[in-house]
Amino acid sequence: MITTTGTCNGHLDFMAVVRDFALALPDTDAWTLLAGKASGPLVQGDELVLQGPALNGQRPKFGMLPYTDAGVGYWNVGFVGLTGFNPAVTLLNQVNRSRTHATLLSTNPMRYRLIGTSRQIKGWIRNGNIYEHFYAGFGLPQSFPEDYPYPMAVGACSSDPTMRTSETTSLHRAYWHPGRYTLSVCLPGGLWNDIANRYGSDSLDTTNYGVAPWHDYLGLSNERDA
Repeated sequence: MITTTGTCNGHLDFMAVVRDFALALPDTDAWTLLAGKASGPLVQGDELVLQGPALNGQRPKFGMLPYTDAGVGYWNVGFVGLTGFNPAVTLLNQVNRSRTHATLLSTNPMRYRLIGTSRQIKGWIRNGNIYEHFYAGFGLPQSFPEDYPYPMAVGACSSDPTMRTSETTSLHRAYWHPGRYTLSVCLPGGLWNDIANRYGSDSLDTTNYGVAPWHDYLGLSNERDA
């Protein structure tokens, strides 16, 4: 496991930082770039697709793209999980992709910490006094590889890539205690399932898979949100 900290100069620089970090992981942990600029700064409209090393015959894949509207006031980066990749189409037109999960960022300098292995790229970014989290890669299922060949998970802090950082409902919530729907998991059958512990109204989500140990069903109803 490799970790690094630093400061990025806005949401586009953050995308480039994640790319450079994943590509520079040592030896058998290094990821490869399937689409997008291999180096240098990024601009609005750029997309990146990264692929991890082979693990039990499978390679984790995810993409990133920016969402920007200065008039509305959002500068975000979306993370998209992939089960395959067709270089002839754009990221959001890939077959069997996850929904987009967004980190809500800015154009200002932001501190970050990244953690990378051959299985996953994850980390956080501090935007003002808010910590935005993301995860993209394989989890650790309690199954043999032949039973669960592609345990891909992708998550961030919003399922709405046009959301502003000022949003304070449970729709703006880290993937490890997800709001609706800040986390998606590719199930053993190969299809994506969206995960939620909370609705946007801050009420308990009873209609979806949730994440332990933070789900209220497990007795943590007095936990403070946000």
